Amino acid sequence: MAIDEANAAGGVAGNTFELVVGDVKDQSAGNVTSAVERLLGDPGVQFMLTGYG
Repeated sequence: MAIDEANAAGGVAGNTFELVVGDVKDQSAGNVTSAVERLLGDPGVQFMLTGYG
């Protein structure tokens, strides 16, 4: 919701955002690693935030 609001207001410093979700299913180490590697390999992903510790 905050992404939609920021984009509707013109973004931040003219940059808009797209939310890309990496589903880790059961939060096993293998699934987390796979999701992170997929996102890191995407040249369009320039920022990553995770709650996995």
